Amino acid sequence: MTRQDAHRYVIAYDITDDRRRSALATLLQGYGDRVQFSVFVIDSPAAGMVRLSDAIRQVIDGVQDSVLICDLGPLRSLGPKTFGVIGRQRPITTGASFVI
Repeated sequence: MTRQDAHRYVIAYDITDDRRRSALATLLQGYGDRVQFSVFVIDSPAAGMVRLSDAIRQVIDGVQDSVLICDLGPLRSLGPKTFGVIGRQRPITTGASFVI
């Protein structure tokens, strides 16, 4: 599997409990880039997202918390206009590594 088989995902969360919010942020930082306080961009093949989704379920409270996962599509089809930012921009890693 190559990096080109990976998709780009945007993950946003709404978690009121500080401990769970911190644990989820730490988990997601291991997979991708924080682009807002509660928004991450992650490049991953499908199998990696299955593992990440399972890990997220272990961290959150499914009754109180909300995690949104948006699949932006294959990396090979994403252009430079995929994201638009107004104000301070945070870098998104474009290296050769991805989640397996």
